[in-house]
Formats: sequence, C-alpha cells, structure tokens
Amino acid sequence: MAHWFHRNPFKATAPVTFDLRKYTSDGPSQKICSELRDARYAMLNAVTDPTLDVVVMESTVTNYLSLLQGMLVAVDETEGESKLRYAVKFKWTNSMLGNSVTEQQDSVYEQCCMLINIGLWYTKHAAAVAAKDE
Repeated sequence: MAHWFHRNPFKATAPVTFDLRKYTSDGPSQKICSELRDARYAMLNAVTDPTLDVVVMESTVTNYLSLLQGMLVAVDETEGESKLRYAVKFKWTNSMLGNSVTEQQDSVYEQCCMLINIGLWYTKHAAAVAAKDE
C-alpha cells in the first residue's frame, strides 16, 4: 500500500477540435486554434510515457497551458475572464471513481483535468525512476 499513487489510471478524454468559427473566422485565430489542438494532442501523448524526460514534459506542458490561458483570461485591458472560456465542451473520465464521463463547457475544467493528469504522470515518472537499476 506504500506505493499506490502511481497505479491510478490517467483521466481519459475525448478529442477536442477547438472549432471557434462562430466566435471568430480570421486566419490568425484559426491558426491559434490549430496550434491549441496540436498542443493538446502532444500533451496527451506525452503524459502516457512515464519514462519521458522531465524537461521535455515541462516544455510540452508549458506550451499547451500557455495556449489554453488565452481561453481563460481576457487579453485586453480588463484582465478579466475571456469570452472564450465557455466556448468549448470538454469530456473527461474520473481517474478514481470509474469510467463515467463528465462533460463541462468550461476551459477551467480542462485545465484542472489536464493538471491532474500531469500530477499522475509525475507519480508514474517517480516510480519509473525509483524502479531503475543503477
């Protein structure tokens, strides 16, 4: 029971397209949405490899969360909540209470779920490092 933490399954998620054409349709905005989708995909792939180097993982995490930040915080002078915060629906399973899916149309929910997976990755990474023969 002393080493249970690294046995928790990752939270599963459905693909997200970040299709925001009803909010904006200009080229730069669509490029950012594409980068956000690609960064999320890279993040989800990276989190499945507990032997990945920490520097690579931190770079992947920083890339995705910095892009996601644009959906959380307004970039104008108000510094309030972004108008895009509730624009995308995210689906995640629970990592400890079974495989029931929870849907939320809130980018904060996405950020929290991704951070949980990153925390689980660090526990699995620690277990992989501890299990290495030196």
